[in-house]
Amino acid sequence: NWNEEWEKNIDVIKVSDNLVIKPTFKDHIQNGNETVIIIDPKMSFGTGEHETTKLVLNYVEELELKEKKVLDIGSGTAVLAIAAAKFGAEKVTAVDNDEWCYINGLENIERNSVSNQVEVMCGEIKDVRQKDFDIILANINKNILIDIAEEISKIISAKGILILSGLLKEDENSIKAIYEKKGFLFINKKVLNEWIALKFAMRL
Repeated sequence: NWNEEWEKNIDVIKVSDNLVIKPTFKDHIQNGNETVIIIDPKMSFGTGEHETTKLVLNYVEELELKEKKVLDIGSGTAVLAIAAAKFGAEKVTAVDNDEWCYINGLENIERNSVSNQVEVMCGEIKDVRQKDFDIILANINKNILIDIAEEISKIISAKGILILSGLLKEDENSIKAIYEKKGFLFINKKVLNEWIALKFAMRL
């Protein structure tokens, strides 16, 4: 039974002191001001267990999101989009080119009562019509990040913040070089085991 096996391997994930991700079938007692995100990933990426998801979520916790427009590229379960909404973003667009991720994303935003803030799209970055995103999150593989660098630069606002992950430590210099050529300024990075997340801002 695939579902039974899947449920055995999914647990409550404590991302930080203030953020927990749990599936519907596991109990968790909320502690104080803790933010709890409910995710049933099924066949989508983004349970919070992988290092890159944790790294981007740590950035999401730190960002000033109030009244901000956020884009989550390669959204998977929509966990990053849901976190952005829960931490105050005004409008979040979650886009993934996998139809199963699209369906799963819709389920998860309903579970977390953020449907008014989060729009889930099935498609690619070129299908996103909105421009001037204040914050863009992209937790996908290195080759795709290279391919979409130009498109990202065109839809981020003049003072926008970009968080990239899905990257190994050895990917840092090549990704930085490509994005700096597109007008981004490297701010800092987060590291967890062999994985990294990079933060950029648009050069003013």
